[in-house]
Amino acid sequence: MSKLKTQKKQVDIRERLRSRVPGCESRRVNYFKMNQGYDNEQEESEYVDEREQQQRIKRIRKFHRQKKKSLNDNLQILLGWKREIQLKDPEIDKSKIIRVKKILKTDLSKYCQGVQGIFINEVFRKEFKQLDLNNVLMNHGIVFIWSEKTKLNEMIDCFEEKGFVYIENLVVVQLNQKQVHSEITKYKDIPYDNQSIMDNINVLQEKVNLNQIVQKKPYQIFNRSKQVLVMFRRFDEQKTPLELRHQRTSDVVFDLCDQPFSEKTKEYLYKLIETLLPLSKFLEIYADPERPRQGWYSIYE
Repeated sequence: MSKLKTQKKQVDIRERLRSRVPGCESRRVNYFKMNQGYDNEQEESEYVDEREQQQRIKRIRKFHRQKKKSLNDNLQILLGWKREIQLKDPEIDKSKIIRVKKILKTDLSKYCQGVQGIFINEVFRKEFKQLDLNNVLMNHGIVFIWSEKTKLNEMIDCFEEKGFVYIENLVVVQLNQKQVHSEITKYKDIPYDNQSIMDNINVLQEKVNLNQIVQKKPYQIFNRSKQVLVMFRRFDEQKTPLELRHQRTSDVVFDLCDQPFSEKTKEYLYKLIETLLPLSKFLEIYADPERPRQGWYSIYE
């Protein structure tokens, strides 16, 4: 009985297709399921009306056109704002640029108090024992100072007497500018200037031995090829926690040595200090008055 019923349904479907009943020509019949004995009345989702499908495609295309037009309109608005708004470089606060007759033995807390970061932009020497880093100037924070490798012990003793403890150091590896330029020009023609060399130094990756381009300044036992930035920390009596951002920067930097430091390295050092001590007050001792750091106190002779 069920077999006759199935055959009757098949005949009815064929008759509809032959008679071209309105709507039947746009329907797709799953003959595989029909021949396998499935009840096609329960599989209406298998039949997709081509007209509805075309309408859906049109709606999707219309949506994408409107979205693209909206993005273009927003882009034009942004470009218009860029033409109308002229950004200005932040002005340097001249009140924070301070000149003193002699930095050593001067009470620097007269000019700023409560700083958390001090950058002494000079190589340590024994006269720095006279540098006044009192608790009014810095109650708790970190001091950054350059050092020669033979002065490390003396410098650590000096800062321990001032109430600081050694915590970390950063190494600037100095490269020979002439040698680096010579090696790069084997693969690429560039002008002989610091900026061009630093921008193209990646060309030498896996092509030269680092020892071939490192600067070698004569010294007592080993040649000198680096500068070391040493960090000391002072804790107050209450051991107030210091807001720090650890492990955000590397402790090794490569730079050319034909000048003290390139602009990129100077910017890297400032960013390193500002990243390590966010939202802190900063002081640079022996600063360059021609290029003071925005937002910092800068003291020079």
